[in-house]
Amino acid sequence: MKCPNCGGEVSVNDLKCPYCGTPNPEGIAFHQEVHKRRRFNQYLKDKTMEQMRLPLAHRILNLSLVILFLIVFLLLLVDLGMFLIAEDAFASFRLPDDYEQQMAQMYEEEQYGELDAFMDQYEIEPADYPVYTQITLLHNDYADFLSNSMECSEALSQGIIPDKYQINFVIKYTLELLYPDIPAYPDIYPENQPILNVWQEEALIYLSGVFGISSEELSALNPDGEPYYLLSTNSLSRLEESVIERWKEAGYHEADN
Repeated sequence: MKCPNCGGEVSVNDLKCPYCGTPNPEGIAFHQEVHKRRRFNQYLKDKTMEQMRLPLAHRILNLSLVILFLIVFLLLLVDLGMFLIAEDAFASFRLPDDYEQQMAQMYEEEQYGELDAFMDQYEIEPADYPVYTQITLLHNDYADFLSNSMECSEALSQGIIPDKYQINFVIKYTLELLYPDIPAYPDIYPENQPILNVWQEEALIYLSGVFGISSEELSALNPDGEPYYLLSTNSLSRLEESVIERWKEAGYHEADN
């Protein structure tokens, strides 16, 4: 198009003539229309984004609630599982209602090891049942005597002299049965005395028949009836050596190392 002032060529996009600077009405109208359309397009864009934002926010909120619900549900399951496990564990340590009857039955049936384990499992106060506690302590010495005497007998059955520590243990637990030393229960209860008498007799018979130790030798070793740990170590060693010499004379030999 031509500029009305100077006749120069003017583009429809020009706001004024590039030659004389005369305003171009068509260019001004064109730019106003473009600006108007841009504002309208921005309005549509903002309106569309606003309309989309609300459903998106709802979806995000719903997803968050679902995730939160799942987390809470899983935590409840974990808590329930831990509670059930703890309940089962606690039940195994809960004192039975008939615990006294069970203890009495174990005592009457001479299940002293089981009685000891039962009292320990349920943390039963020893002072509340002194008769039971005393017999379980005595039974521990008797069980140790049995274990070591069986090992000695096994070695001798093969013609082998038992190890010195086994000989020492048999003598030790025999003396602890003969001269019990339980500070909390210094006197043997009448209910336990017959049981202890049987164990003492069994230990003496074993020492006499297998070790060749007479009751007189034991009395000479401990004339005052003192606890084992107060006895002379030298006297005990001499007694053990005399037992080994008897076995050697009888044809037994020491184990090959």
